[in-house]
Amino acid sequence: MNRFKLAGFPVHPLTASLSAALLILQLSPAALADGHDAEGDAEKIAPLDAFPVWQTMNGLWKGDLDSFNPEGDHKIRNYNALFRIRIDGEKFHQSNWMYYGEEQQARRDALSRGLAREGEGVELLTNTWGEAADDKGSMKVTLIDHLFDYEGGELTRVVSDFAVVYEYFNPETGALQHLQLNNVGVPGWRVRSAQGFYARKYLIDPMTGETQVDEDGEPVLDSRFGSPRSASFYREVRVDEDRLEEYRADFREQYNVQVRVEAGPTPDAPSRIYRLDAQIHECDWLANHSYDPYRVTAGIVDPGDVDLEAAIPACVEAVESRPDEPRFQYQAGRVLTYAGRLDEAMPYLTRAAVDMDYPQAQYVLGFLRDTGYGGAKKDSCVAARLWRRAALQGLFYAEYSIAKAELEGRFEACPGHRSPGEMQAFLERAYEKSAYTGLEEEIAGLIEQARERGL
Repeated sequence: MNRFKLAGFPVHPLTASLSAALLILQLSPAALADGHDAEGDAEKIAPLDAFPVWQTMNGLWKGDLDSFNPEGDHKIRNYNALFRIRIDGEKFHQSNWMYYGEEQQARRDALSRGLAREGEGVELLTNTWGEAADDKGSMKVTLIDHLFDYEGGELTRVVSDFAVVYEYFNPETGALQHLQLNNVGVPGWRVRSAQGFYARKYLIDPMTGETQVDEDGEPVLDSRFGSPRSASFYREVRVDEDRLEEYRADFREQYNVQVRVEAGPTPDAPSRIYRLDAQIHECDWLANHSYDPYRVTAGIVDPGDVDLEAAIPACVEAVESRPDEPRFQYQAGRVLTYAGRLDEAMPYLTRAAVDMDYPQAQYVLGFLRDTGYGGAKKDSCVAARLWRRAALQGLFYAEYSIAKAELEGRFEACPGHRSPGEMQAFLERAYEKSAYTGLEEEIAGLIEQARERGL
């Protein structure tokens, strides 16, 4: 494919041409339509719906989108979306429904925190709120991103009766993050061209949304800061707003949507990530662990983030209402352990791990028996059996922990079949999953140790 250079990297020619037009509009006042080339007066606020471009924007738009990485290759290929814009006087609200499936796997997995399984898709709902900023149709926009824990502002400027420019600067760093030209010059169509930049100083773990830290607990700098991140091209057609739910149903079927991501459904509401096929209990919102492969919500990693006062009664009630659900048994054990009530926690964890073969419970119970945490009875051989069973079911931390312990010789006296070849396989599988765990280098070193020792 023929590509052009834009801001130092190649992009799709259509994106390049529209982005070039955007740069011209920004840099050349002569290119602006009459009446739009002067700075607006923030002391005089005009309603947005007094301007033709905002009048045209109002309504529901259905489109397909492409995003390209800095090398000019597809980052996200041909995903679909719905955009509903409502303008009332000085107020603006836009709701976005975006759909990601197998063709957009990296984006799908990052958004769903790994909840989406092979062959499944994700529906992402995001919102923006804005209000008039001056007498020229400019708008201040509030962006809410609870998924990655930030909110910030964007200035949108009217540049003609058929075009607006969005400029978003990261609130934490002040760096330009997003630049977009929005064009409605062709009746019934909206075409957008955008460029994104790396505007965060530190790397973010896509599984948790938290800043990545190194072995010393220091945040990991993102070497890409300030450089181009993406170029995007959006093609949208105006559709009947009364058919919104019909369009959503069609996309959910097309993408086999099984996970829904709500990123700030209202300005004050937290984001929610959950499976649509699950019977979600309050215990799940309060006590799902982010690394549990059978969780049904995004989950919580840090024990300090768990509301024990609310979680303990919710999870005990969940077990009572559905005693055959191992997820609830594990979660009840988890929160009771955090509360220092190990005698109460152990029966729940044991039922989940031993009687119900639940891998996350097997790993946790193995950890308690290996370390004696909280006063648990130490027995490394019990831990070895539990971790091996969880590792055979593909649990990352069990694969890593049992292989590391074997290399350290901690399970030598324990009976059971734990072959060198099996340990090597566990390490190799763990390495494939280690990209955002902070353990990638350590696991690579363990693999090398195993090879040197002939394992």
